[in-house]
Amino acid sequence: MRVAVVVTVKNEEADILKFLRAIEFQRRKPDLLVLTVADSSDKTTQIILDWAALTTLKTEIDYVDGNRSVGRNLGIQHARRLGAEIVVFTNVCEPLAYWLDFLVTPIEDGLADAVGGSWILDTRSSREDAMGLLTQFSREQLDETRISALNMAVDAPVFDDIGMFDPELDTSEDSEFVRRMVDHSHWVFVEPDAVVVWRPATLTLRGAAKVYFQFAKTDRKAGIAKGQYLMTGLVYALLTLGTWLGFRARKVIADERLFSEVPFALMAAFVLDWARLVGYAAGHS
Repeated sequence: MRVAVVVTVKNEEADILKFLRAIEFQRRKPDLLVLTVADSSDKTTQIILDWAALTTLKTEIDYVDGNRSVGRNLGIQHARRLGAEIVVFTNVCEPLAYWLDFLVTPIEDGLADAVGGSWILDTRSSREDAMGLLTQFSREQLDETRISALNMAVDAPVFDDIGMFDPELDTSEDSEFVRRMVDHSHWVFVEPDAVVVWRPATLTLRGAAKVYFQFAKTDRKAGIAKGQYLMTGLVYALLTLGTWLGFRARKVIADERLFSEVPFALMAAFVLDWARLVGYAAGHS
């Protein structure tokens, strides 16, 4: 089956070349790479153009004026016009060499309509290790409802059935898309061995609070994850604060290497919870 990798790009000067080389050196190379490029204030676009002039991979570049959902939808349309039967989504990261092979094989074998992979965090300090444990799912926690467009392959007919990403959503667009797949009884498969190395914005408290606020605002708009926000609000209303924060920071507390980061983790859990609650309330307006 013909496989296209679609990635939206903006202001990725530091990491874009590493990503492109990782795609180029996959054990299984994609039939097509579609880059939807937003207006960047750095040298991202020029780096892409220079690389595309030299690579042997078939590469298409689209310029997008819109959010990530709009960019992904443009990439899907372009890939399908050129014959893609499986569309793979990722961000600017570093896919391991066997990533694409592991990700698309279950679809080619008729075992799944969509496949989600896992990720390793590119952390560079104990503080970032703690933030990673607080903000990211572990490999063991992944299930069909938690796959992400950071690392996801979709059989093209799925788009004909349920549509593409909601262009009104700036964030959480992949969560809403996955929910529609599950609601329409598409078979979603988790392949933990399809691994990308990723450095998310949530490795700092400020970055994580900003992301949590925006995701919660969009979750409210999309009508998803209502139970999670209700539970968090009830916990704070019932003042079971110490027990709850201990539960939220449990992965950090359980890691002996991060003992010195436990006070920070408890404080960060509190800040992130309130970023989510305020964001969810803001999503109503």
